[in-house]
Amino acid sequence: MKPTKAIKILIRQRDKVLSRDHQNDYIWITQTTYYIKEIFGEDSEQHRFIQKFSFNPGLSLSTFPKDQTRSEADRLKASAVRFLNTCIEAIKDIGVQKPSKQNFLSGLSDSIIAVIIGLLITVPGATGYFLGQYHSDNEKVNLLWENKELKDSLLVLKPVANDITKDTLSDKAPKVEVRK
Repeated sequence: MKPTKAIKILIRQRDKVLSRDHQNDYIWITQTTYYIKEIFGEDSEQHRFIQKFSFNPGLSLSTFPKDQTRSEADRLKASAVRFLNTCIEAIKDIGVQKPSKQNFLSGLSDSIIAVIIGLLITVPGATGYFLGQYHSDNEKVNLLWENKELKDSLLVLKPVANDITKDTLSDKAPKVEVRK
C-alpha cells in the first residue's frame, strides 16, 4: 500500500471518530484494527495498541450520570484521535510496511534446509564420481578389446611377414640394381 493511501484511510477513520454521528462502536475498532495491521504489520506496536483499544462497551447512559459518561467518551475519542495522528506521522516519517516475499524455503526449518543443502552437494558429486568410474571402466574394456583385436591381427600377419623377410634375405631373391 502506498503511504498516501494509508494516510487517507487513517484520516477517514479519524474523521469518523470526530463526527457527531460516531457511535463509538465495535465496527470502527474492527475496521481500524484491520487497516493498522495492513499498514504497519501484525507485529507492530500500533497493531497491539489498537487491538487492546475499546470504547468501553459496558459504559451506558443508564448506569452512569450523563456528565460522567460524556467525559469518558470524550476521553476515549481524544485517545483514538491522538493514536491516529501518531500513526499518520509515523507513515510520513518511515512509510508503510512492505509485505515480506515468501519463497518455498521460508517455511522450512533450519535443519531441513541443512539436509537439502547437503543433498545438493553430495548427490551431484556422487553421481559424477560413479558415472566417471563407469565411463572409465567402459574405456578400459574398449581398450582391452581393441588391444586384443590388434594382437590377433598381428598374429595373422606375422607368418606372412616372416615369409617376406626370409625371401628378401635369401639368395633366391632377385637382385635389384640401383642406378646413380
